[in-house]
Amino acid sequence: MTQEFRGLNVIFIDDSISRIHAFLSAKICDLFPKPPKEGGIYSLSNFHVRVYSDDEKNRVVRFAKHIYFVNHTQLTLEEDNITNIAPYAFDLYELNDVKKFLSDSRFLIDVVGIIEDCNMNCVRSREDESKMHIKFRITDGRSAMNVTFFNTLAGDLEK
Repeated sequence: MTQEFRGLNVIFIDDSISRIHAFLSAKICDLFPKPPKEGGIYSLSNFHVRVYSDDEKNRVVRFAKHIYFVNHTQLTLEEDNITNIAPYAFDLYELNDVKKFLSDSRFLIDVVGIIEDCNMNCVRSREDESKMHIKFRITDGRSAMNVTFFNTLAGDLEK
């Protein structure tokens, strides 16, 4: 295997928490003064959106389209995050569901950890119903970590 730089895989997230994959080839990366910063909020313009063909494998999100950068694509880092866009995103699945993903070679999947106790309940604030949290432990089989999700993320996990 060569150590040749071929490009960057990027996942863009919008304010609806929709995700789309983009690939910046090495040629396109050379057009930007700095590579995209993980967790950064960007304005993107002058790009193409293409539908994946049936034989394209190794997709990183379950969305039928991807962004295709061209020579005149503009990618501008926003200094302030004045949006509701989360800087990171992830999916939580039942471990039994992972088996289905493994047999579908179109998508990549990583198992980061397993939630130890699935009997979790949100704790809601008495003063403000929109404020809540949910606690759980996640393990990778060697060690475990306590995790707390707050507000919307807690409610989504509870569902």
